[in-house]
Amino acid sequence: FRGKDGIRYVKVNAFGKEMEAVSDMPHLRPEAGKSIRTTLDMGLQCYAESLLSDSLKGALVALDPRNGEILVMASSPRMDGNIFSLNRDRRARAWAKLALDPSLPLNNRSISGSYEPGSTFKGIVSIAALQSGKIRAENHMSRACNGGYAFGNRVWKCWDPRGHGFLDLVGAFTQSCDVYYYQAGLVLGMDRINRVAREFGLGRKTGIDLDDERSGLLVDSASYAERFGQRGWNWSRGLILNLSIGQGEIATPLQLANYAAGLANGKVLYRPHLMREMRSVEGSVEMQVKPEILNVIRMTPQEHAIILQAMEQVVISPNGTAGRARVPGVRVGGKTGSAENPQGDKTHALFICAAPLDNPTIAVAVVLENAGHGGSFAAPIAGALLRRFFGHEPHG
Repeated sequence: FRGKDGIRYVKVNAFGKEMEAVSDMPHLRPEAGKSIRTTLDMGLQCYAESLLSDSLKGALVALDPRNGEILVMASSPRMDGNIFSLNRDRRARAWAKLALDPSLPLNNRSISGSYEPGSTFKGIVSIAALQSGKIRAENHMSRACNGGYAFGNRVWKCWDPRGHGFLDLVGAFTQSCDVYYYQAGLVLGMDRINRVAREFGLGRKTGIDLDDERSGLLVDSASYAERFGQRGWNWSRGLILNLSIGQGEIATPLQLANYAAGLANGKVLYRPHLMREMRSVEGSVEMQVKPEILNVIRMTPQEHAIILQAMEQVVISPNGTAGRARVPGVRVGGKTGSAENPQGDKTHALFICAAPLDNPTIAVAVVLENAGHGGSFAAPIAGALLRRFFGHEPHG
């Protein structure tokens, strides 16, 4: 924290040279500021930044599921901190260039980036399904996936045009079958799904100790009417199909990382925080940040076991979508996502994960703009970070 400037009054001559102190004016001694210690793992943070080159747009967030401590918060592209060492004129020009840069390097995408969660949202729908009593984990849906799902006057495509056939819940999660989740969404309805989503911190700010965090968005019939009613758009059941595969909701990378942490620990969701403690000028600890529970997660041990099994199969199964996130000797679970891009280019690539699933100590979210499939682009970055965290990548 910034200290206080001191004040000293002196007489100067016509050339500005100090002549003598003014004895009858009060002098104030400068006060040093207090210091803070953050939760960041600086080695891991630097490595994360190296994984997100400035040619990429996106964010990487990692936190500790046991207490909400932020281990990594990387956003790309990012500004060069050396700008502050420039003289005033050069600094002003550099700052103006940054402010006008269309890639928005001044934005902390970790907390202010707004992205559709894509198929990462299928974890929410899966939990809602298990808790509803309407969908059993071992059963398949009434209609097989043949690459699409006919509803209304159109066919809603699965990401894999070859189709997946009949799948149970774990199989559908592992292979990210859209047709399974279209049908699940119609059975469950958005009110039930959104109740679970809010329990995992989606649709509202986490309350992290940083400014400019965005809240994200959950959509139901009421919020849809509020946002789009004036345009004459009406809520329809067809919208549920898109929402049930994470197309239409909005989340930040931080929210996605915290959601992954909640999936992994299955008990509580903590408020993410960057400050660990505050120290006085003398170095004594004046304040320590204690873990704060945001929500108690209402999952039975049986439901949680099914979710962990599904997350692990995403990484280890030959049919999974995130094999490149594996870590030798560590149980990793996750979910890939590929979210529609409003600009119409390649999809945004997403991946959320946590490890080790037996007792999770790290949860990660990677979001890459205009990159493509989450399993091909986001999962390898998360895998590299996890391997460094667990000591399988060389330090340098």
